[in-house]
Amino acid sequence: MTGGRFEGCTDGPAGGCRTLATVKDRPEFGWNELAVDNPARFRWLRYVSPDDGYSSVAEIEFIAPLGGSDHVSVEGPSELRQLGDNRVVTSYRNNSDHPLHDVRLSLAAESTQDRTTRQVRALDASRFAAVKPGQTVSTRWKVTVPLDAATGTYHLVGRAGYQDQQGKGEPRHESVGFTRSTLGQALTARLGPEAVGLDAGDSAGTQLQVTNHAAATVEVAWNEVRSPTANPGYTIRAATGTVRGPRAARRLPTSRPRRPATPTAPHPPCAWISRPTPQGSPRSGPARWNCAFTAASTPTCPTSTGPRRRASGTS
Repeated sequence: MTGGRFEGCTDGPAGGCRTLATVKDRPEFGWNELAVDNPARFRWLRYVSPDDGYSSVAEIEFIAPLGGSDHVSVEGPSELRQLGDNRVVTSYRNNSDHPLHDVRLSLAAESTQDRTTRQVRALDASRFAAVKPGQTVSTRWKVTVPLDAATGTYHLVGRAGYQDQQGKGEPRHESVGFTRSTLGQALTARLGPEAVGLDAGDSAGTQLQVTNHAAATVEVAWNEVRSPTANPGYTIRAATGTVRGPRAARRLPTSRPRRPATPTAPHPPCAWISRPTPQGSPRSGPARWNCAFTAASTPTCPTSTGPRRRASGTS
């Protein structure tokens, strides 16, 4: 698609067309966004492929500010949080000169990373028999974000469907508004130090710190996975266990590292998993906590650098 362009046309599907945006770089897999600075109005919108170009495009969306006789607005947090009380408000204003009937508000929270739609629940009435001229109706929503939700940008899309004339079989119209929110990682892990240089017979310790960015208590469990070729001088204390957060930093039991006679293969990874704690309660502020364990680094030759210990697993 590099070199392709999006156009707006005024004199027909292929007449009076102006370039609105050009694809300058190879798009990434998933959703990509291009800004449009042209404020003109166009009846037709199209995508024009570059010369000798070939591409497979699943979906194209054109999003513009609303105008005319109605207006939908979406107010949401700039950042969503896993397991949090993520509140969004959709509002619809009737700017026409006549009542609108059977007005229904809805909300969709969609990840631009994997196109997954998060579960939403209305906290107020979302259907209104009639909306008078100049009247605004609103609905509050709660967006559920699990621990394993895709991170990145989310589109919060509000819709208002209505009838100009009341009655079964009358056509329905729809207006749309949206805003963006972002979702960071629920858990982050940091190893300090990541690498050390050791002379034969020396030892050192390192700590894995896991920070919970979710809005509720979670449980982190770990289990050492040791291969037959693992360095016998590398140890984890404790080799298995569970901690809950948020809470202050908690250090797990440690012990002195064993000293091998000769350097051997690097140590294997240690897997960890996370899940929400059923009895955990959400907190309004940032929830951060640490779990740490100490492990002996692998002895190496004097000029070598010790292996890196990485946290791996699923969350």
